[in-house]
Amino acid sequence: MNELYDIAPEGQEPDSSLQLRHLGSRRIMATFSIPRRNDYGERTYSRHSVDRDVKASDYDGLFANMIFKTNPPYDIELLLDHHYRKFVEANHNDHKMFLRHIKYVVIPILEKRKQHQIYVGLVNEWLDQIRELDSTRDKTGILENQEVTVKSNFENQSLKKDISMDDAFISYSWDNEEHEEKVLEFTEHLRKNGYDAKIDKMISQQETATNFVKMMHQAMLKHKKIIIVLSEGYKKKAETFTGGVGEEYQLLLNDISKNPKKYILVSFQGRSDEIVPFGLQGRDITDLSRPDGLDTLYHKLSGTDKYIFSEVAPEKPDLKSINISDFKAVDPAKVIQIENPSIVLDGSGSQGGIYKEIEFKVVFAFKNISGKSIEGFAYEIKIKRELIPKSYYESVHEGYYIIGDSISSKLFPNATAKTDIFDVKINAHAIHQILGTVITVMVHTDYGTHTREFQVEEMFKVRQPNQNWGEPAPLTRELFL
Repeated sequence: MNELYDIAPEGQEPDSSLQLRHLGSRRIMATFSIPRRNDYGERTYSRHSVDRDVKASDYDGLFANMIFKTNPPYDIELLLDHHYRKFVEANHNDHKMFLRHIKYVVIPILEKRKQHQIYVGLVNEWLDQIRELDSTRDKTGILENQEVTVKSNFENQSLKKDISMDDAFISYSWDNEEHEEKVLEFTEHLRKNGYDAKIDKMISQQETATNFVKMMHQAMLKHKKIIIVLSEGYKKKAETFTGGVGEEYQLLLNDISKNPKKYILVSFQGRSDEIVPFGLQGRDITDLSRPDGLDTLYHKLSGTDKYIFSEVAPEKPDLKSINISDFKAVDPAKVIQIENPSIVLDGSGSQGGIYKEIEFKVVFAFKNISGKSIEGFAYEIKIKRELIPKSYYESVHEGYYIIGDSISSKLFPNATAKTDIFDVKINAHAIHQILGTVITVMVHTDYGTHTREFQVEEMFKVRQPNQNWGEPAPLTRELFL
């Protein structure tokens, strides 16, 4: 074992990509095969291995290999931070031992590899940062003069590597000056309300030559919460993988399923599809334009529940079952309703205050009361031939003239369809054949036939000839010659 590194327990897989795997107690150095011939002269091979006890230096080689496999290379800083932090937690009084080991043991291993310059350079940069921090601590007497452990100093000052519950990085697109100003105001608002929010401008103004790709990559990895400000510009750059937004979006797509609570999608302008990249569609968006938008965001940043739900009660409501009635066909009368006809007096002739003839114009109407659309229907109107003048020149059935047609267009719920206007004429010489008869209206639908009858004398009501006042009265024989 090697106490300088964070190593997984024996027989277990590392719990993160930064932890070293356990090499066990014995290490195979070489494997070879010895050929032999069996009793039948066939060549066979026996496998042999040469092994030895695992040494502490084997973990140095394993750590160097992890450095070389780190991609992108600047993420070496995360690997070094992780093992340094673990070492400091276990060895409060000798944290510089780790730094010496990296400089005099690990770096020489790296220098034996081809194309080692980048990796060695990044490790030296990291060592310089830690030494600068140590120098600051020594000047302020934190390490030597105060009763504070190295661990707590490291947690409070080590380049702000540790993460607080309220730590958040804000990712956004440089759409235009107005949008950038709004993001700045949003960041300042969060900071004034106790949330350690950061954006690229805050980090870049602390450096003279910022590598924005590296900065964005590290920010996405190091912060506990990532706030994504959605906009039309963000969507365009994300879906075309352009610039810093494109870099972040690739990381986001790979990580959001594993760490869904890390990422918070927000919008200044509602939840329009024009601002949401394809890979983020269907995910929850905090709309900051709503009155409760900021309150929802605060709960997500703090990891607290917005709503308090009751515990599940031990007893459930007393439920009653409903018996299923026997199947019944749909009543045709509840599909199409035959309305009362529209009747208009169109003229009349009289002699001596008694009618010779009266003419009407009639329209029937049909209303869809089924609650759903109906794909057309047909209707028939059966009327005494003496009421329809033109029927004298057309065929009739048992003394009745049939007016029929169909409505082929869709009839929507509560919509009404009407018949064409047809003429009715009542003559004095035929009044005795008309009174007491009915006009029968039939509607044919997919649900069956519905019929309604109208009494002629009640349907066609009139006043006395040359009289314009009073209520119209049903037809009688006395009104005609």
